[in-house]
Amino acid sequence: MNKKLQVFISSTFTDLSNERQAAVQAILKAGHIPAGMELFTAGDISHMDTIKKWIDESDIFMLILGGRYGSIEPKTGLSYIELEYDYASKNQKPFFAIVIEEEALKQKDKSLGASAIEQENPEELKRFREKVLSKLSAFYSEEKDIKIAIFESLKDLNDKYSLNGWVRGNYAKTEEELTRINEMHEHINDLKKEVEQQRRAARKSISEFSQNDEELPKSWFKEPFPEKLNWNDVFLVIAKDCLSGGRKIQESNIRASLDAFFVNRLKTDVEKGLAITFEDVLNKIKIQFSALKLIEFKTITSGQKNAMSTTWHLTEDGIEKYTNLSAIKSNVGSSHHKKIV
Repeated sequence: MNKKLQVFISSTFTDLSNERQAAVQAILKAGHIPAGMELFTAGDISHMDTIKKWIDESDIFMLILGGRYGSIEPKTGLSYIELEYDYASKNQKPFFAIVIEEEALKQKDKSLGASAIEQENPEELKRFREKVLSKLSAFYSEEKDIKIAIFESLKDLNDKYSLNGWVRGNYAKTEEELTRINEMHEHINDLKKEVEQQRRAARKSISEFSQNDEELPKSWFKEPFPEKLNWNDVFLVIAKDCLSGGRKIQESNIRASLDAFFVNRLKTDVEKGLAITFEDVLNKIKIQFSALKLIEFKTITSGQKNAMSTTWHLTEDGIEKYTNLSAIKSNVGSSHHKKIV
């Protein structure tokens, strides 16, 4: 019988929105049911009672722990995520935790600022982190690590415990079971809609930025181009490089590819002038595609001399955009179709 497990996801809110969305997507892709998340907000005890009920009714409890301790419950002086964690542990709920790596937290601090790091209760966070790491837990540095940890942990816990889960309606034996399954199907559909709404909101927020078929500023270069050069042209060069490295590639490779691409577009073969401005142009391109949420950048230190290197990573939106730009379009009714971007 194919059971769907209900997984309660606990995390802080403002700093882990991307991580929570990645968790929801991974659980749904694994064929199971996510619960918690944006369904609840930290508040009075009635909210906590509701959360406890959902934890009781879930098969598995998972915690995503970043660099924040979260909102404090006044009576206990503990954060809501620690109260949830303790409740699940006390009631012997199968659980696992995914904890951010220190280096990834430093990078998150650089990109998000103070909102990524606990400012008010650092000692409480340190104590809680040690408590979490003393039990079943995994580390993550990027969203794909969360997805991998979820796939592995769900399988291990399902094999280890006799979890109730949910079954298809044709296996249900009582009207109560059918009603519960229908409610969970509605819950899954609501979550899918919520994920899609978040993606649409993100796209709407970037609509003010120059992108797609809009031309790059000619003032960036000391040599003119024989034809218009737009953002999609540049993105395709970068995306191909990233995919050749499995969605990520060293910045030095990107620099070489873009340098060759721009030189080939010049009216002459003269490269002087381009090299003078190219580092500045590269930084502007990085800022633009980061704002458009198509590319992410990670800086790492390696070697005895602590050499710094930067890698470029295609995001999920970046992969979708590259696919839409590269896929062969239908000729049927082509005069009425617009390019999908």
